[in-house]
Amino acid sequence: MPHVRCQVGGRTLCEICEELGLEGRQHGLRKAGAVRLAEAGATEEELMALFGWTKAATAQIYTAKVNKLKLSKLGMAKLEAAMRKKAAREKAEHIKAEREKAERDLDKPQQPGA
Repeated sequence: MPHVRCQVGGRTLCEICEELGLEGRQHGLRKAGAVRLAEAGATEEELMALFGWTKAATAQIYTAKVNKLKLSKLGMAKLEAAMRKKAAREKAEHIKAEREKAERDLDKPQQPGA
């Protein structure tokens, strides 16, 4: 698997990391970049092109994590919406039952001396 030979002002990522005292950090920086790009919506093909990967499986590592996170958030949002809907329905049923009870109490004949 080829490594990205990013050039910034004629210097590679490895050279820049060495200058900054970050030797051995290139992989972490590439990984962080891939995660950020996937979170921003980059496709597997775009990641492959940007990072020089030849296998989709490498890009899928990042897109799958992001997709899993998005799906879990969507699932939780659906659960929360269902819980809010159920709570609202139960509250409406409670209010209706209280109103019906109050109406029945008004319709009852008053007991003398009560």
